[in-house]
Amino acid sequence: MSDSQPLDFFFIGATGYVGGTLLTCLMSAYPTSKFAVQYRQPDHLERIKQTMPTVRPVLASFDDFDTLRDESVKADIVVNAGSCDSMPLIRAIIAGLEEASSSRQKAGKSKAILLHTSGTNELSDKSTPPGKKASVVINDADLAQIASIPADRDHREIDVAVVNAFERGAFTGYICMPSTVFGKGTGHFKVVSDQIPRAVQYALSTGRAAYIAPGENVCSSIHNQALSQLFHALLKQTLASTPPPPENGFTHFLLATSSGPTITWKELAEKIGDILARRGLIKQGGAVGLDLNDVTDQSAFTTLNNWGISKRAKALVGWESFEKVEDHLEDEITGILAAIDKHNV
Repeated sequence: MSDSQPLDFFFIGATGYVGGTLLTCLMSAYPTSKFAVQYRQPDHLERIKQTMPTVRPVLASFDDFDTLRDESVKADIVVNAGSCDSMPLIRAIIAGLEEASSSRQKAGKSKAILLHTSGTNELSDKSTPPGKKASVVINDADLAQIASIPADRDHREIDVAVVNAFERGAFTGYICMPSTVFGKGTGHFKVVSDQIPRAVQYALSTGRAAYIAPGENVCSSIHNQALSQLFHALLKQTLASTPPPPENGFTHFLLATSSGPTITWKELAEKIGDILARRGLIKQGGAVGLDLNDVTDQSAFTTLNNWGISKRAKALVGWESFEKVEDHLEDEITGILAAIDKHNV
């Protein structure tokens, strides 16, 4: 396969925030390629047809093994931006790509490619008290550190299954693990992320921005479009030269975080409070520290550290980002408020 020839994509997660932006990026980069787009809610079909008339919609839940496997068999490239926690989904993808391996080889085709999205909750040590700073920061250039992440962490079982499949060698690809993602999405469904909007909504509903005390937990961040650019760069390189099966599959595992100084969730909450107060949406700026046990809706808060250092992307494809959520917070909150008005959060 080459970067210029028509390709068959099977894309999972097109109606999500990260997935929607990544899909528009890849459709722009590969205009002659065919895109089969998975969706789960039947009422999404009409909007898919209206906004993406060239794609082939595929109705399938993450448990629909046969459909997901069959679509993966037909694909040159599978992109999973739909779930980093569904084992049935990843088993179906792997089964399809491995099933197609021998027929692709006989036809003289290159190995199929999987681009899989994980998340930095996998880096969060839950033995660290809520709101406290992590004692260890994960660096993706340290393969021993990456390989030793405990099996009971969020997303880990899925990522290990993908890494093991990379080592078996029937297909190739990469796992990208973004931290807190921000920036207006360019997809046709969800256009804002989760963590920052939850913090903004809490402040609006209670009249005060807040964090879980002491608020030392660290927020790494990555702009949504920078993340899409990383995936595209990895895909271009893999299409240009299919690598041999890795002896260590974690060499195909990358963090996607911006470089430079980090910010704590306390500092971020204070900035959110100041912006909302300046706009007259709440009375008091800054933020208040809360005890997690006193909070009714704990989902409004990030209590752990999503803290990682991205080095492998620069070494592999020259990718590095310096955009941080705190530098774009005014625009981010404007986008969140617009999405709230449209009930699209």
